[in-house]
Amino acid sequence: MENINKFIPRSLEDYNKFYNESVSSPETFWSKIASTFKWKSKWNKVLDFDFNKPEFKWFINGKLNITENCLDRHLIDKPDQTAILFEPNDPNELTQKNFHTKNCIIEYHDSLMF
Repeated sequence: MENINKFIPRSLEDYNKFYNESVSSPETFWSKIASTFKWKSKWNKVLDFDFNKPEFKWFINGKLNITENCLDRHLIDKPDQTAILFEPNDPNELTQKNFHTKNCIIEYHDSLMF
């Protein structure tokens, strides 16, 4: 799994390079970005499109759990890193670990309601 940070533009030159690649070779570019996620099953085709309809399908037959990619993967190496910094009148910090726990409680509660 590649590191997403290498796809964050640090300058206008970086941005233009990424943009040009995304336009000239979208399947290659977005395949690199998608490789930074944890997939349950990898796609067998990056892009299928028909400009006449218009219809676009991305990452055909790929399956992932986006919450696993947004939350769970950070528990391994950054469990105490701040996940959300909420600044009301008295600031609170949520670490990745705390955020994950609260999310699981909410998810469990919601599963009981339906």
